[in-house]
Amino acid sequence: MKKNVSFHEIQSLKQWWIWLILAFANFTLLYGCYKQLILDQHYGNNPIGNTELIIVTLVVLLITIGVAMLKLETMIDKTGVYVRFLPFQKNYKFFDWKRVESYKVRKYSPIIEFGGWGYRIAGRRKRAYNMYGKMGLYLVLFDGSKVLVGTQIPEGMDAYLTELSKYKVD
Repeated sequence: MKKNVSFHEIQSLKQWWIWLILAFANFTLLYGCYKQLILDQHYGNNPIGNTELIIVTLVVLLITIGVAMLKLETMIDKTGVYVRFLPFQKNYKFFDWKRVESYKVRKYSPIIEFGGWGYRIAGRRKRAYNMYGKMGLYLVLFDGSKVLVGTQIPEGMDAYLTELSKYKVD
């Protein structure tokens, strides 16, 4: 195996229904701003004030931008597993192979095991980094902690880990 070879995955939010809801909310609010602020016509039967409309519109736009920026980055190499959840984590969280007792790519239930998607804490020693889906790398650390890192390419991750296990990990 080459010295600099690694597994790298970047996941972003792809659920069409979330984007549909956000698009509808943004369109509705932007149309309301246009009608109320530019055309000087009330928007709706019981319109809110201009300031409130602008604030609500900006909040929804910022939420949309935040959702668009969500990314789960995973990198695995001979030293360990690196994971970060952008934009919340600038630096990678590193799990050194020397701290890992066992690992496997497995199917899991995000809602039952972790209460949903995202960065999740389930109990004192169980954490998950997942964007969507039901497959992930499950790490059991020597201190008893368990970490699950979601993946959309489990076959590629598993193949890389199998290849990596053929060589002595530093």
